[in-house]
Amino acid sequence: MKYKKIELENGKFIKIYDDVFPYSDMSHLYEMARRSKYTLDRTAAHTVPVTEQFKSLKSDYSVYDLLWSNFFEGPATDPIKQEIIEKNLRLHRVYINLSTAQDIYHYHTDSSVHEDISLLYYFNCKWEQHWEGETHFADPHSRELVYSSAFIPGRIVLFSATIPHKSSQPSFTAPEFRFVFTMKFSSKYHENYRADFPIADTFINHKVDISDFEKEAIAFLANCTQGMNHSGGTFFNHCYNTYKILKNQNKPLYICLAGLFHSAYGTEFIEGFFKDREILQNVIGEKAEAVVHRFCSLTDRDKELLDPACKDIELITIAYANVLEEKFRDFASDQEVIDYKNKLEEVKG
Repeated sequence: MKYKKIELENGKFIKIYDDVFPYSDMSHLYEMARRSKYTLDRTAAHTVPVTEQFKSLKSDYSVYDLLWSNFFEGPATDPIKQEIIEKNLRLHRVYINLSTAQDIYHYHTDSSVHEDISLLYYFNCKWEQHWEGETHFADPHSRELVYSSAFIPGRIVLFSATIPHKSSQPSFTAPEFRFVFTMKFSSKYHENYRADFPIADTFINHKVDISDFEKEAIAFLANCTQGMNHSGGTFFNHCYNTYKILKNQNKPLYICLAGLFHSAYGTEFIEGFFKDREILQNVIGEKAEAVVHRFCSLTDRDKELLDPACKDIELITIAYANVLEEKFRDFASDQEVIDYKNKLEEVKG
């Protein structure tokens, strides 16, 4: 990976990442962009009067669409993910821009909040320099060009959202459209921060350290749940992936093990697969089993855990990991995830 940083006044920055993905991944992403559905409704914020001539093609993406793209899967984007995690950013919007030679663009900013960040990914796998299509960045008054990012295939541009910038249309000699993945991230200073999606909690490291004790518990779960299905997959995978999410969040071992068996005794949503509390205590420990029992005793989970008076951080933590896991399969709404994340942060203080 190649990297460079352009530092501007007042701490603003533009970070350039090249050679991030192997060609096979770039091809997958390009095909995704090429096959997306576009509508003629994109306009830049705070521009000159909006008319039909200034509109361009855009494909809005959901959080699930982004997860399905695998853009943040694996180590390739680790430096970017780390920045999102460290700055506790949330995902405000994600979409794909399709640019043609007839489009007209104007300088604009993505946010008025200094700490907000935007990301661009150039989808095209082949692009000649004379096909143009650069991204231009200007001074605070949008009068003078301060940096121009060439449209290099696979390039990622991460920048302060308050920097005025604009796309430039591809030349008439370009044989294909210009596709750009656009993601806008909000910081805790953004007025809509609590309404945005906590995307950092979907960054899962699948190579977590697992002790022999945990391996035995996982094997026990696999044996107990043979043949059980759950929301489009196996029940084992749902429980195991919930456990991995908790491991990635560096939760205590007893919480991770409670997450592994969070539905063992049955819940309002699913029939249980185990009844003997003493045996489960021997498998995951008394402390973890007690959390499982409390979790399975909830009769209206969302109402009880999201109640302003509820302070049970153990159960809220497991419920949050549970809806995050379901989000990967599009079985949980963005709002469910957001509500539990906000509740968790409230309880943590």
